[in-house]
Amino acid sequence: MRFSKVNYNLTPFSSYIRKDALFSEMLTEKDLLVSQIKTSNQELLSSKEMLLQEMSMDRVRSASLQRELEETTQLLGVVKQLLKEKEAVIELQNFDGRLMEKVVTSDEQSQTDDSQEYIRSLEMECERLREIEKIASEKDALLKEGQKLQNILEMELQIAKAEALTEKEKKIAEEAVWEEVKQGLSTEIQALNMHLLELQRSKEEEQASANQNFEMTKMALEAKIKESEEEIKKKDEEIKVALKKQSSMVKELRRQVQSEKKRAEQAEKHLDDVLGVGDANVYTHNSARIRVAGSPSALSDRFKMKGDGESSICSWAFVAEPDRNSFQNFDEESSCSASILEADNAELISHLAVLQKKHAETIDRLNIIEEENALLRKEVEEKSEVIAQWIRTIPDSSQNPQVANSSPGLRFRRMLEMVRMGESAADIRDMNRRLQRMLEETLSKNLVLQKNIQTLLEKDGN
Repeated sequence: MRFSKVNYNLTPFSSYIRKDALFSEMLTEKDLLVSQIKTSNQELLSSKEMLLQEMSMDRVRSASLQRELEETTQLLGVVKQLLKEKEAVIELQNFDGRLMEKVVTSDEQSQTDDSQEYIRSLEMECERLREIEKIASEKDALLKEGQKLQNILEMELQIAKAEALTEKEKKIAEEAVWEEVKQGLSTEIQALNMHLLELQRSKEEEQASANQNFEMTKMALEAKIKESEEEIKKKDEEIKVALKKQSSMVKELRRQVQSEKKRAEQAEKHLDDVLGVGDANVYTHNSARIRVAGSPSALSDRFKMKGDGESSICSWAFVAEPDRNSFQNFDEESSCSASILEADNAELISHLAVLQKKHAETIDRLNIIEEENALLRKEVEEKSEVIAQWIRTIPDSSQNPQVANSSPGLRFRRMLEMVRMGESAADIRDMNRRLQRMLEETLSKNLVLQKNIQTLLEKDGN
């Protein structure tokens, strides 16, 4: 029995490995973008800290200004008291003038001593009043300066409030943009995770189908091997039976030869007894010795006996010749069958070797595929962990306090950061689209590989 050779035309895995390399490159690009986003977030946090420091400085300034206002209000109270004292001094001056008039009109002689003392006291009071007037003028100047400072502080507070409102509005807009970006990234990450889960499921299904197909091919090959072994056993049994028959035929032929030899010896002995041992002529014919003596009649009789012997020997020869021909034919048939069996056995052995080699190749390829799948799973898990950590490390802008910053350089820097964030989000979307296309291509190639494996298995079954 001869088996047809099976050709395994498996597709190469180089394209699949190239796609895996492209996928890893895209993931590295994604990691770089994530690192850029992290750096931008850190810069934003640093700018927020600077704004908080500036706000604290503004608060300290406002507290100092409030203290100055309180001091100015206290000074105003003191100035008002001084004004009241000034009015009292003016009233005293008027009263002193009146007293002076009264003193002039009174007797100068009787009250000279008292008037001098009174004049001295009045002069002291006048000096005191002059000092009070100086203090009042200084207090008026201080009040004017305090009002000016109060107006300046009110203007600065209004400006600071307006800037704080503008900064709050900007922060609210930035927070809204950040929330939109976060939502977009979270949706894209969820889609990528779902796609990765689908890919893992498809890989597992492909592996299960490949294992099933491999087991089916293994079972079919084992069945074929068992059939071939059974056929070989049958052929061996047939050969053994033929050899047994051949040995039995040889034994029978040897037994017939021995019986014929015994008959020939008995015939020779009988002829020796009948003819005697006189003047004898010896004739040899076909290795049989016949002794002849006496008259021509006896010779004729002896020749008759000789002819009978020849006929018996010839008859035995003619009987033995077909047996020899049959034995030769049987030998030729057995040799032909043995050569055919050897050829079939050689073909079976070569076919088994080829099948074993192909089986080993398929096992190696399956091992390579399993290793590649394990590496892909590890990469997917690492990337998912990195994405999750990045999502966790994104600062929550709603929890941070609102900050005010009046410097135009920081505003320009923020505008640049917003533009960079928009570009990075667009790059992330493009990268996600490329990844989706690449995954679709890998899925289609996996389906093509599965179809090729099924066709190969069908060929093996045939």
